[in-house]
Amino acid sequence: MLTYPKQKTYYLASLAILPKYQHKGLGKILFNIYLTYKQKYSKLQLHTNNPPMLHLTTTAGFIKKRTNKKYFGTDTYYLMELKR
Repeated sequence: MLTYPKQKTYYLASLAILPKYQHKGLGKILFNIYLTYKQKYSKLQLHTNNPPMLHLTTTAGFIKKRTNKKYFGTDTYYLMELKR
């Protein structure tokens, strides 16, 4: 995950869990650790077509503000903002 301090924005480049460890909450733990570390950031940029990743970000409190389909190949671009 990258950060853009001036925009107070995270950029989630990749978050991968080995298949045998998926659906055990590890992605949520890793994502929340990072969010705790960078509490001052309120926006998230994300390119994905992965429903579990969208679920992870929305359950962490982010809401979709902007969407652009097929922004990067077949992935959809999302600009999300943390609910306050």
